[in-house]
Amino acid sequence: MQVLPNHYADLDTVCLLPRGWDRHRRMMPLLVELKKFPERRRLELLERADRWSLENDMPFFSALLVCSTNVSLLASHLRRQMVLSRPGAQRAWLRFHDPRVFRHLRWLLTPAQMTVLLGPVQCWTWFETLECRWHSQPSPETELQPSSISLNPTSAQWAALDQFDALNLCLRDIMDESDIPPTDEMALKLADALVEAASIGLQDIADKGLYARQRLVNGTNADFQEATRRRLSMVNAEGMSYVAACRMEGASNVGSDPGLIGVLP
Repeated sequence: MQVLPNHYADLDTVCLLPRGWDRHRRMMPLLVELKKFPERRRLELLERADRWSLENDMPFFSALLVCSTNVSLLASHLRRQMVLSRPGAQRAWLRFHDPRVFRHLRWLLTPAQMTVLLGPVQCWTWFETLECRWHSQPSPETELQPSSISLNPTSAQWAALDQFDALNLCLRDIMDESDIPPTDEMALKLADALVEAASIGLQDIADKGLYARQRLVNGTNADFQEATRRRLSMVNAEGMSYVAACRMEGASNVGSDPGLIGVLP
């Protein structure tokens, strides 16, 4: 969800635009320095954010940052963390400002990596859309200096990052069907299962999601593993989806299987 320009045209914003990414400017987050506003202006802005939330699933501010440094230095730091190197010399955009991404970075990154990501940010607060409430992540306590650590994720971390869209869909489906609140442990297990799904050849997001949820329920159950091998054979031989293969066996249902700086998005 992008906040349309007319909703923040009266605000002074700083665009987090990495060097060389000018053609993606409209997709980049904006910083708004809230502490410089008088109290009345801040209250008006909070009311605007409330009105936005009544009509949209995503919040007006994708994050609220507590930071003692000036907004220019903060922006420079965050820009440096946005485009990272992947194995094979590829460059990738880490959308950490998106609350649907940041919530998983808390368990994916090491405390040292999180320290590098946050830099001068003392506390990062975001709205969890699945639970409909705000969460906060303070900067981890570490003896290491951020300048001595690299944020660049490992190959295993990149593999998990690639599955975040599918992971969020899985968590949404679980919430819709059972009202079970998502936990970091659940997200980690689903992410591992999604990476596993991709490694066995499942690429469609629905196929990976169904497999991951089945894996979450059944674990390493021998019957489930045998059923998976049988379904994958059907997928490879018939060219059908994994969802269709499960449906043919009557197992498309998981349970039936055997086994204070605001960031504008």
